Amino acid sequence: MPQSRQAMRDLLSKAEFADSDCLKLCTKSLLNCLQRFPNDKEDIYNCIGRNHGVQVHAIVTELLDLEPVFEPQERPIDDVFYIAKLILVLNGASVYEPITALLPKYVVRHYFFLRSSSPNLVEPIKAIDENGKNNLVNVLAPKLKSAEEIDKQTQENAELMERTYERLRETETELHSANRNNLRRLISQDVNAIAEFNSLLSGSCRFVASLCSICASCDTLTQIVLCGTNDELADIGYLVEEEQRNLLNVEHQFSHIPPEMSSFLIECRFFIRLLAACAKLGCDPNSYAEVLDEIADELEIARAGWSQCQCSTSSNGVSLSNAIEQHISAGDSLAEVDNKKILTFQTLSGYLNKYSPIMPNAVPDIPKIQAKWAEVIEPNKDRALETVVKFVAGLPRSIPIIAQLHNLTEADLAHLHIMIEYPDETVSYYRPRNSEFERKPDQHLTILNTKAMLSSPRSWLSSAEIRLMFVLLLPEPIKSALTPVPLFDSPTKARFASVRLRMLPSDYVTEMDIRLKERIHRNQQLTQTHAYEDLIAYYRHQFPHNDERCQNSSEMEKLHFDIVAMYEEERQPKEEFLAKMKFRQDLYDAIKEYTEFEEFEIYPSGSSITSMGTRNSDLDLTLVCPMAERFYKNEQDDKAARSEGSFNVLRIVRAILLGTKYSQLVQSVEFVCGNIPILKMVTREGLECDLAFTSDPFVSSLHNSHLLRHYCLLDERFAQLTALVKKWASATGVKNPKGGGFNSYGLTLLVLHFMHCGVYPPVLPNLQNAFAGGQVNPEFIDFSASLSDVSPQHFSKGCQREKNYDLVSTLFVKFLFYYANFDFKLNYIDIPAATRRERNSATYRRDYMTRDEKGHTGHVVCIQDPFDGHNPGRTVRHLDAIKLIFNKTLELFISGNVPALQQIISMRRFNE
Repeated sequence: MPQSRQAMRDLLSKAEFADSDCLKLCTKSLLNCLQRFPNDKEDIYNCIGRNHGVQVHAIVTELLDLEPVFEPQERPIDDVFYIAKLILVLNGASVYEPITALLPKYVVRHYFFLRSSSPNLVEPIKAIDENGKNNLVNVLAPKLKSAEEIDKQTQENAELMERTYERLRETETELHSANRNNLRRLISQDVNAIAEFNSLLSGSCRFVASLCSICASCDTLTQIVLCGTNDELADIGYLVEEEQRNLLNVEHQFSHIPPEMSSFLIECRFFIRLLAACAKLGCDPNSYAEVLDEIADELEIARAGWSQCQCSTSSNGVSLSNAIEQHISAGDSLAEVDNKKILTFQTLSGYLNKYSPIMPNAVPDIPKIQAKWAEVIEPNKDRALETVVKFVAGLPRSIPIIAQLHNLTEADLAHLHIMIEYPDETVSYYRPRNSEFERKPDQHLTILNTKAMLSSPRSWLSSAEIRLMFVLLLPEPIKSALTPVPLFDSPTKARFASVRLRMLPSDYVTEMDIRLKERIHRNQQLTQTHAYEDLIAYYRHQFPHNDERCQNSSEMEKLHFDIVAMYEEERQPKEEFLAKMKFRQDLYDAIKEYTEFEEFEIYPSGSSITSMGTRNSDLDLTLVCPMAERFYKNEQDDKAARSEGSFNVLRIVRAILLGTKYSQLVQSVEFVCGNIPILKMVTREGLECDLAFTSDPFVSSLHNSHLLRHYCLLDERFAQLTALVKKWASATGVKNPKGGGFNSYGLTLLVLHFMHCGVYPPVLPNLQNAFAGGQVNPEFIDFSASLSDVSPQHFSKGCQREKNYDLVSTLFVKFLFYYANFDFKLNYIDIPAATRRERNSATYRRDYMTRDEKGHTGHVVCIQDPFDGHNPGRTVRHLDAIKLIFNKTLELFISGNVPALQQIISMRRFNE
């Protein structure tokens, strides 16, 4: 699509319009395109105007909203739509001079700005350039500074920061902490103001402002520990943790920090941790041993940090650490402990009051400190909240992110993450891959072009804001947990290191959602690459250490064709299907000839009928005879009697097949006793056949087969994906009903539900909803019918959905992801409604909790059958092991290249 849009713009740039109305229509269309595709603005700006000077002259006042009487108001230069119309007018003026007479003064100033910033977009206008007072060369040519001027400015900046730092050091001479904090607040205001207009000093100014905050916090915490009440001492832990995070931020939010300042920051961190230990000791003197161990750990961390700084520690820092070490050594040797060496609250508070951190003397390298900051280019902060990002709950959604990262080192890029804050106060982190960074060392700049992954396990009733922010995810010195260190916004605060979006996850897509998506993506086709990018975003989020291994859509296409080839090779041949149908007819003739059954029928069902059958798959037959009740009594009243009646009818059939001329139809016939008695047969061709009996005219297996067959007719990918899932499930033990896994029918319904709800756009519509008003009886079922033979009025609007073009391989990965994150404890699958519902809903309590004594409440997995409502997932007992297999299979797709088909279907069983 971008290529087609660019081709159209190339044609417009060479076209000649008949009149100004044509030009207005074209301009309106281009502005609409600019609104939909803001990344195309450079190409749109460069599109028309140079060949249309006369037509532009006629609509200048309309394009620029100029008033013929009143003084025109200057338009903002950052308005992209105004810039588009302005460039059109200026390009027209470059070839048609009379246009310049209509331009107000501010347009002339904007012309010079555009000629300086983007000369490729705006042609020179001689009528303006040759005017003496507006000569482009004289007005806009930048004056190159000499080496002396550069050195002078550098020296002035250094002197300014040295004076500011000296002011901060002088605050320590004040006796009262309130006065010290007031002076620090004034210094912080000054340096923040300097940072806004002097970009060269923005980093060092922000660092000095952070020092002001750290020193003020140390003073405040010291006053609380030395003079506070017991309640204040008990609550100091939160303040200490917050200040520890601030110190961690300062240590990693700046580059080129002088060693003396790094040593001072380590001393402040050590001092604050000792304040927390002192407060703990004051509240609970019996915690002496525990506090001593904590102090020993902090001392070890502080000395390790000082050794890395490769500079001398302040005198107060050395004295404090030596004094603390004496008590630690005494605590290790109990024989030497006396009252003088026991570390009490009074002793430790005395040390802290005497040896508070002292800022180093003059630090000449402070002007070289640079702040690490980021600016988000896309999504645009002004338009991001106007569009709601919609997706299906439980599935990932990728969001394109373009950002500029300043003053970050290679080590920083290894820890860079995008932190996503959701409205429910949950946080997730996404790590870009190394190949998505474009380094420009000469400019201390890194450009990032990536896709962040959004996901929500639950649906929301309305859209809500989420926040994406660039952070460095770093480990804390003692704790194993990772702490996010946010990057700064731009020095001028014009660009931000974060952006807000609106998102709306839902369980299913409504008609309004469909119309909205059609309006946004009209004339666009969902490509395989787009479908795969969402999954790649999830992999990079879930497995960040594999960021160097890139998956490509060509490998997925190869896997897709391998799956299709396997399906075509193993699917039931037409000759085998005809042989099964012939055996069914022969069996019908035998029963009709040797019994007095009236109005009976033999219905095929199962995979042989649904187009999901494989070579040598068994044939499922059901003998339906409503009038057979006369052969046994109380069938409807007694379950045992019903079973005995079925046994009697099947015994008659067995006698016919073994003792009449029809014995040549089968090689063997035997009973299988169970809840439903079955007659297992092997035909003379070697085909296996199961025959069941019922007197109920409604045969759920028959209707299920009829429904699944027409789903296969709607989209062959349903049968192809089901075949792959069953083969994979058989190899891994997921398909093992006797061993606590799924049965074959349950896996089929899992695939059907996934194609209804687990992917957008849905692969399959809900046929039961489409034909909800129809009445279906066994005698009217025609397995040879196609949906094209059905009257169009039977279809509801819910079936008329946007086409899904995903490959079978892509659908398989999404299938794994969907059920690996599906919460079967809280939700159950409602096949008739094509949705998932909560188990505590009224529907679940009505349909399941009132069943027989076994019920559904004890089942790990609950899947509602399309017709009779029974639970095909009742066989599952080892759900955790099954989910482990889902996740292990997902790992195959991120462990390197896309796995081969043989690797997928030959995985080990979960119980091995």
